[in-house]
Amino acid sequence: MEKDTICALSTPYGVSGIGIIRISGPDTLSVINKIFKPGRKRKLEKIWKTHTVRYGYIVEEKGKVIDEVLVTIMKSPLSYTREDMAEIGCHGGLAAIKAVLSLCIRNGVRLAQPGEFTKRAFLNGRIDLTQAESIVEIINSKTEKSLEVSVKQLTGSLSRKIAVLRNQLINIMALVNYEIDFSEDFENISVSNIAEKIDTVINEIKGILGEGQSGRVLTEGVKIAIVGKPNVGKSSLLNLLVEEDRAIVSDIPGTTRDFVEGTICINGIPFTIVDTAGIRNHAVGIEKIGVERAVKWMEKAEMIIVVLDSSSELDFLDCQILSRAKSKPHIIVLNKWDLNDKNEKYFDEIFMGETIVKMSCLTGEGLKQLHAAIIEKLNNGVCEINNPEFFLSIRQQSCLEKTLNILEEIQTLVKKKTSCDITAEMIRFSIVHLDEISGRNISEETLEEIFSRFCVGK
Repeated sequence: MEKDTICALSTPYGVSGIGIIRISGPDTLSVINKIFKPGRKRKLEKIWKTHTVRYGYIVEEKGKVIDEVLVTIMKSPLSYTREDMAEIGCHGGLAAIKAVLSLCIRNGVRLAQPGEFTKRAFLNGRIDLTQAESIVEIINSKTEKSLEVSVKQLTGSLSRKIAVLRNQLINIMALVNYEIDFSEDFENISVSNIAEKIDTVINEIKGILGEGQSGRVLTEGVKIAIVGKPNVGKSSLLNLLVEEDRAIVSDIPGTTRDFVEGTICINGIPFTIVDTAGIRNHAVGIEKIGVERAVKWMEKAEMIIVVLDSSSELDFLDCQILSRAKSKPHIIVLNKWDLNDKNEKYFDEIFMGETIVKMSCLTGEGLKQLHAAIIEKLNNGVCEINNPEFFLSIRQQSCLEKTLNILEEIQTLVKKKTSCDITAEMIRFSIVHLDEISGRNISEETLEEIFSRFCVGK
């Protein structure tokens, strides 16, 4: 890693009261000494004290004042990156921010890459990779619950669990390696003891996977696709759920040619609701593309809401849509219930055992029941939300699943009393996958992909 000094705007770019420009690296203090002039006729200190704030001005080479600022100094190793750092609090106008950044660059500081400050914190050992990834989720948190679980992960909730698993596997490998010193099989070692220890690790990983999926629901949300024939009320339902006119509502079939989405929060859980084009046979042109995308959304979504017109009986196309939706957790919304005074028994018999909500998107009747059905379907169909302590990203989940698969293979080998050398090597591979989660073993390409999701100033 290059040991140059970097800078970036850490607050959103635009007009605001203040803007924070962050500097990190070995030349931080020397650069500050060049561009900062203390206010109130005070002298510039030769030795800056760490974690102190100084009032003054940013000045150009010829002494021209650029802006009135507050400068905060944080010396290594007691900083975010474990390097010397400074934060310049200047006015939040575009001209002021640009002028201060330009002056830093003229003095040998380069612009930071996305996530480079956090990447340096990771590479310098202040945080591990799971904690680094939680920072993105803290920034992107949409609800209090997602913020809570992300902060817990930043404090090491997942890191500690991974460390425990790693120690258990190292102890098992030590036991197997001890046997290798004496024989090539498990004759002098208790097979049941090894199998029991591996079983313990397997069960713990399964528990982490379950809790981690629950945590990811809180941080990333759940995608719900609204599907159905044209003119059954899909767009009206989206507008009702998001409480704004997001989708165009019309009596003309095929108004929605592409998907329209909105975000809602129910019981502290974020949901992305997607209104898809009305599905019908023999669609042509743009409408056909919209129907194809609706079908794809049914495949991508974690949950499906099938909207039916309850003022009429089901037809063949309704049945086709319902059949496709049954592959996922789904809710059946019987819309236009205010127009239905005859078909209640008909629908109750057809959908016996299904989750159905009778509602009117025109009057709002049934909205609370739909919210309750979504939460119930989430807990029973997608995953159960039980105040998770951490979340698992797709990458972290994949690494754990690889570890789990290897351990299950090891169980078979142990019971067959296969060579200790093979068993030890497979345990080592399982540890390698665990180390990818914490960042002990990680490729530069993976690091670049992870930190590219960060904003530049973080």
